[in-house]
Amino acid sequence: MLRKKLQVMIPGGIHMAVALTLGQISKREDAHVFLMAKGRMVSARESQKVLALGIRKGEWIEVMVDSEGGEEAEVIEQVEKVLGCL
Repeated sequence: MLRKKLQVMIPGGIHMAVALTLGQISKREDAHVFLMAKGRMVSARESQKVLALGIRKGEWIEVMVDSEGGEEAEVIEQVEKVLGCL
């Protein structure tokens, strides 16, 4: 499992389109992607729960990725792009 703290830099924070994209990454890469913020951890595959975190631009989250194929670093990089971190 790979963990990384990221600062969300996209305007509007994590909104529906972003939440759906995070879920698609998780499913496409067959990886378990979790977001942790404000004392709660949710699966990226559950877009409603991701939205319920209420993450705004500038807030920090922790992303955790577990992949059977060992592609955690690549998945984290995709998440960073979606969140505007790269």
